[in-house]
Amino acid sequence: MTQDSKDLKFILAITYGGWEDVLQACRRASEVEQGVVKANDINQCYLWKKMLLTELDGEVSDPDLLICTSREQRLSNYLVNNLSYTELVFTKKLQPDFNEEDYVKALVEFQERNR
Repeated sequence: MTQDSKDLKFILAITYGGWEDVLQACRRASEVEQGVVKANDINQCYLWKKMLLTELDGEVSDPDLLICTSREQRLSNYLVNNLSYTELVFTKKLQPDFNEEDYVKALVEFQERNR
């Protein structure tokens, strides 16, 4: 049903570390070493373009919703630079047991929030 869909992006960021992403973005900014960009010209927008998720697909924006299925209510360095305005839903079910009904519940909870 969704094989030709161009509207939704589903990204798995396994073993992803938010601070590691910042470091690798800085390392990718080799334009500074080459003299193409001045260090003072590096800003949030410039670094955002060097971040892993943006490099994968330039159209990826920060998530609207993050569903945490770890029974923990913490982010653990996960997408720390992308979740500033993201709504978080925490569930007690672990990923293998998380099903369509749980997904719908999370979406309903998200929809009921005033943003």
